[in-house]
Amino acid sequence: MSASTSSPTDDQPDIKDNPAEQEGEFPRSFLESKLWFAAFAVVGVIVAITAVILLTRADSASQGFAYTELVPPRETLDFSLTNHRGENFTLSDHAGETTILTFLYTSCTDVCPFIGAKLRQTLDLLGDDAEGVNVVAITLDPERDSPERAADYSRSLRMFDDWHYLLGEAEELLPLWIHYFAGEPIITDQAVFATDEEIELYGVNAGLTDLNERTANQTRFEFGGGYDVGHATPVIVIDKDLKMRLVAGQSLEPDRFAEDVRRIHTES
Repeated sequence: MSASTSSPTDDQPDIKDNPAEQEGEFPRSFLESKLWFAAFAVVGVIVAITAVILLTRADSASQGFAYTELVPPRETLDFSLTNHRGENFTLSDHAGETTILTFLYTSCTDVCPFIGAKLRQTLDLLGDDAEGVNVVAITLDPERDSPERAADYSRSLRMFDDWHYLLGEAEELLPLWIHYFAGEPIITDQAVFATDEEIELYGVNAGLTDLNERTANQTRFEFGGGYDVGHATPVIVIDKDLKMRLVAGQSLEPDRFAEDVRRIHTES
């Protein structure tokens, strides 16, 4: 894997990740990360504990999936929002299909563009099996993520035609943020770009091709900065029965994740 684009600052970023996936002692910047601040301060201890469990990679052979299977599957919360192309996306209209759902914001200086790049690579790995698979990203920054900015961001990640970057008002998005484990966003004026070392350490670029890693870095340096939005980083797979079946996090590896998605998508 080639080196990431150099960071414009040597300051430490607030990398969002799951402590259960790491070993040893964590640097202070990580312990004070956006994930934990948002989870504990806003959503509460119960949701924080749930997020830890659900964002942990499941390596149990008996489980059968590379990432965390929800047993039993969890009910979804329906939504109907407008995407970056001005089209409506209503989750319940896509029964019989598979939906990958995550939560991003365009000004993110670290994790978000890498998740977008990993979903680009996941679709490429699925190949013909990607037919009937929807990729949905719901904004965590409704005040600033305009349709034009979301469209430009989608182009930068080479996802303009291949995902739905959904926008809406904070009042209608809040129940979705909570229900789908992202937590209520915390906006601060801190906007520190993650260093290459932190990106590598926390698996933010895990499994990416050189092209997709470059795409993620170019996108975060072009769009990121100015402020920070604290949130958790779930990537959820919703099955054809509109049930939440699987949860991964920011350190997902596209090849392993694509196999999990394929397995759920090709179920009869």
